[in-house]
Amino acid sequence: MTKKILGEFDHKILIPAVCIVGSILALLCDIISQLIWHEQTIPINVVTSLVGAPVVIWILFNREK
Repeated sequence: MTKKILGEFDHKILIPAVCIVGSILALLCDIISQLIWHEQTIPINVVTSLVGAPVVIWILFNREK
């Protein structure tokens, strides 16, 4: 996903970018999981899977053959 966003293939740039994008995604999923209900929090893996599943499906359908 990060490679498609950046259009970059150099690992010196891509590896730190993946770390940053992954951290931001995890932080956003954690914020969403805590904001849905104020008294309780839902597990972060539920929100992460709801975000990640469409991305994986999109990658599978758009892969070049």
